[in-house]
Amino acid sequence: MDGTETVALIRDLAFIALFVVVAVTAVVLGLKAVALARSIGRLLGTLREVRSNIASEMRPAAAATGIGVVGSLLRRIRGRGGSG
Repeated sequence: MDGTETVALIRDLAFIALFVVVAVTAVVLGLKAVALARSIGRLLGTLREVRSNIASEMRPAAAATGIGVVGSLLRRIRGRGGSG
């Protein structure tokens, strides 16, 4: 093997190694992207559950507050009507 053949062989091996490195990097990045998408999906699901739980806990409080406000208004109206 003369010098040009050696250089060509080294060049070809370098291209093959570079291709393998790029392919492995692409696969790893793809798997990471899929894992990230799944994590985001789980996070959004958890946030929906938390929002739902908070809303279900707030409904009785909101209803009680609404009843309290209506009761307060009725007491004020009765108080004004009775004293006026």
